[in-house]
Amino acid sequence: MSMQWLPAFDEYIAPCCADAVRVMAECIDGVMSDAADGKHVAPDVMQEVQDAISCLYHLVGILSARLQRRVDGATGAARHRFFNEEEDAAALAFTARVMLRALQGSSLVREAMASAASVVWAASLAPDVPPAAAAALVAEGLFVSAEAAAQGETIRWLLVPGGCSGGEQHQQPGGQDVGAVERGLRLGWGTGLVAELRAISAVGRVCGLRGFATAMPLEALCARLTLRPAAAAAGGGGPDPRPFCVLIDGLLRSSARMVLEQQDGHFKFHAACVLAAAVRRLLEAWKQQAVGKPSGVAVGDTPPLQPPALSVEDRSLLMEVVWANLEEPLSQTQRQVHETFDALLEILQLQKRLGRSTDDNGSDDDSVDRFLEYVCRRMLDMPLTRKGRYLPLSSLVRAVGALRLLRMQPDLVQQTLTALQVGVTNYQWLVLREAGGLEWNSIYDSDPTLGRARLCFDLLPPPSR
Repeated sequence: MSMQWLPAFDEYIAPCCADAVRVMAECIDGVMSDAADGKHVAPDVMQEVQDAISCLYHLVGILSARLQRRVDGATGAARHRFFNEEEDAAALAFTARVMLRALQGSSLVREAMASAASVVWAASLAPDVPPAAAAALVAEGLFVSAEAAAQGETIRWLLVPGGCSGGEQHQQPGGQDVGAVERGLRLGWGTGLVAELRAISAVGRVCGLRGFATAMPLEALCARLTLRPAAAAAGGGGPDPRPFCVLIDGLLRSSARMVLEQQDGHFKFHAACVLAAAVRRLLEAWKQQAVGKPSGVAVGDTPPLQPPALSVEDRSLLMEVVWANLEEPLSQTQRQVHETFDALLEILQLQKRLGRSTDDNGSDDDSVDRFLEYVCRRMLDMPLTRKGRYLPLSSLVRAVGALRLLRMQPDLVQQTLTALQVGVTNYQWLVLREAGGLEWNSIYDSDPTLGRARLCFDLLPPPSR
């Protein structure tokens, strides 16, 4: 694995890249089979499996690029004499099948399972699958249940803008955008990417969501997809097709509900990681929009994508996660929730600055300012003894300004210092008590910097006895 960082590694591995990918996938598959049979897998072997999956991600990229060059009609040096299109495509399909099997079980460590999802995504794009088309397959596999699919519910890639009625065009999963992995899964195993993703385990789902949230480009996460409900897909009555965004409707909402519903602390942590990753990617899209860089490319007459705006319901859902986990006992989970809150505040500020303070449906039920004021007041109304209120308050200071918070709660500084008293040691209180007898006026005259300490000392409450 260390050789892949060499400048000429891609050239070295080219003659045997497909064979190397297949051998590594077979080895990983063998380890998972041993674990499924109840055999002990040593920790160092599991670490090697995780390293192998990371290396596979790089090798899959080489194979995908090679297949793309053949599709584009490259000649000469680009079409290496060792390249075999069928072998490359078969190796990609087999690797994706092994990675999907990893997600369908629970034998690998969680980080390895997240990396396996990244490999599945990279392989699904080969050789010339548009990211939006691959995103539609992934979204249908992850967010449309088998029961709903049996009734005809589907997710499609919307080619032409203009809503979900009249003149819309969709790419079908069986059309020209099916890549090497989808063809290989259908021919070799009689399934497909959608069916394989529906079969992943509970832990594979949460880890897979994390991997997809990290690996998928913004062009795919923000793609214009359409969810066609069962009745609409069958041509009958019922709800009309509606827009579907992988980042918002899929990753963000599903992970937020998992954080709220899960009782297992370890599972909840991984769900919080997915949520934080999804909100960070949304923030990334908005930052690109703020500097004039779209979150995708134009496709035909379709303009470049714009990041979706957080609706009032989505803001409320995220804040429900924050309220429920202000004092989460597992510090790692609490850290992920706070990162989500920080990113949410930045996104709202960008939406306001770019004139997208309401959701994409044009609802004026709330504005960013009113929402932030509600969050501030609710946070300030919490008892000062709750430790979980102060870290979010520090984020609100940066978002809305200290003066605005002080106008809402003039005693905020005194409350904060009172809360700090609990953590002050006897030694520090001894120093402060001795400092109380100093001649602060003379000290201020000689050194204004030291004189400011008197102001802080006056604000401190008396030590508890």
